[in-house]
Amino acid sequence: MRRPSRFPQPLDTKQFYILLALSLEPMHGYAVHEQILTDTKGTFYFYPASLYRLLVELSKQGLVEVVRQERGLGGVGATRTVYRLTGQGRRMLKSEGVQWQDAGRLAARRVP
Repeated sequence: MRRPSRFPQPLDTKQFYILLALSLEPMHGYAVHEQILTDTKGTFYFYPASLYRLLVELSKQGLVEVVRQERGLGGVGATRTVYRLTGQGRRMLKSEGVQWQDAGRLAARRVP
């Protein structure tokens, strides 16, 4: 499957895992971080600053969007921003997933 022309740049690994986490449901940054740790069995770690920077970047690209701002438990604590995957983000994730599968099959054939 060729990359649709509206997605000129491939996702890097961090962006891919963020979109993959958000494909489950809307989440705030810490929940995204925890889902990525679960998805990768703890092998892929984000520093919080890089995760939040990438969420803002993906939002600017139209791949994720802010759903709401919410307060911590009991309405106290820091405000958390909840993000969700957009339709464009879902299409990008699907396109990238197909390419990652193709690359994995090629690697399995070449490096038995």
